[in-house]
Amino acid sequence: MYDPGSAFKACSKMEEFFGYAVCDKENDSIQLKVYCTDLLPMHTGDLNAIVAKANISNNQYKGEVAESNYILCTYRDDSSNHTAFPPDIRKGEQVRIYKLGDSEQYFWAPCARTEGNRRTETHRIAISDTLDNDTVLGNDNSYYFEMDTRRSHSITLCTNNADNEKYRYMFKIDADNNCVVLGDDVGNAILINSEEQSITLQTKSGATIQIQQNDTNTTCKGNLSMQVKGNVKQIVEGNVSIECDGKVEIKSQGAVSIVSSTKIDLVAPTVNVTKGG
Repeated sequence: MYDPGSAFKACSKMEEFFGYAVCDKENDSIQLKVYCTDLLPMHTGDLNAIVAKANISNNQYKGEVAESNYILCTYRDDSSNHTAFPPDIRKGEQVRIYKLGDSEQYFWAPCARTEGNRRTETHRIAISDTLDNDTVLGNDNSYYFEMDTRRSHSITLCTNNADNEKYRYMFKIDADNNCVVLGDDVGNAILINSEEQSITLQTKSGATIQIQQNDTNTTCKGNLSMQVKGNVKQIVEGNVSIECDGKVEIKSQGAVSIVSSTKIDLVAPTVNVTKGG
């Protein structure tokens, strides 16, 4: 009697094997070339990806036949939903291999037994920022945290606006360029540069505060305001220069004192001194 669920049972059967990567996983790839003794018992020798080709011509077949000493597996780790960002497996590292039913489709997952093979690595944790179930996670549709010592030397934490967020934010430690950046996608940022000994705050509109070594520079196209409820004390060892295209006003509810150990110069076409009531 035909069992309508037999086909499903055959496909749902999962077999597990262990194998070894015959080469490093390529950047931005979820495919891995794996050697497995149980699945390729006739192949022995060093772990190198080899493809042998032969031309066959007889009464029944004519063409080229290729045979390899590895199985091409697709990344699938059931302990995580971040399948778009598999670990950077290196040659010789042991992995798990899964075979689905009677199909020729194979999957791989790390098994954390020979991770000492890894020297540098890119590791990303990401969650989706879109309701589209068919979208593969990437830089433009996910919130992600990434540590990278393979393609660069950096740590990145980034939000997104794929779900109608107004702005995106990024925090990045860039050891290659000796800097740390916190900013958004419109131009507001805080930048630390270790080599230049500088810290810079800037807005999209162009206002900046930069501390570099012993100097501090402030630039703004609008107003500069400061409100203090206590006292303000400034000690200057050099000179003080104020250039103003408009007028300068000093208003005080108390006394105003100007003391100089040398002289006081007032230069103007007119000088008015008025006693108030």
